[in-house]
Amino acid sequence: MPPTTAPLSATEPNYYYSNLDQIEGADGVWDLGYRLPEVQKYTSFKPDDEVIDLGCAEGLITMEIAPQVKHIRGVELRPQRVEAAKQIANDRGIKNISFEAGSVTTLELEIQSYDVVLFLGVFQHLKREDKWMSMVKVFSAARRSVILRMPLFHAKNPYRTTKLAELCQQMNFTLTIYPRLEAHGGSFMIANRMGAD
Repeated sequence: MPPTTAPLSATEPNYYYSNLDQIEGADGVWDLGYRLPEVQKYTSFKPDDEVIDLGCAEGLITMEIAPQVKHIRGVELRPQRVEAAKQIANDRGIKNISFEAGSVTTLELEIQSYDVVLFLGVFQHLKREDKWMSMVKVFSAARRSVILRMPLFHAKNPYRTTKLAELCQQMNFTLTIYPRLEAHGGSFMIANRMGAD
């Protein structure tokens, strides 16, 4: 039986991470109790890091990372989730965080503009024609690391793992795939830029 995550405060709803039946594309377990531990277990942040979280939902993971870094920017497609994220961050008094509505497909990201780019559970929801162009944009934006979660094995695209490995090689990243901490929702991976400290 999967663990359940209580709201982070007595009056705070769980939003996206527990309300799977209220969203389209029910292909994963969207519980913060699954998502946050893998990021914390396999990732280290630095106090001077600039981080972006693409597809941040209500920003609950974004807010957990905020105390460890200089600044974190959350980007989410649905404006109502952005408003919820802003409200929660304001209620918690988190100052080194910003949220905005946007999509990785249209967002302007400067080359190597972030130390760490989070791209958790977004790839599988992109249109087929946008998937790999978006991945190039994500990797280009990272100075040090890209943290990914995506299904590597898909019947319609059996070469996804090979394509990701080739992209990492072309863009000078090493790729580490970690064991799943959940039954569904994709593999957790970290790509590190070679030569970055």
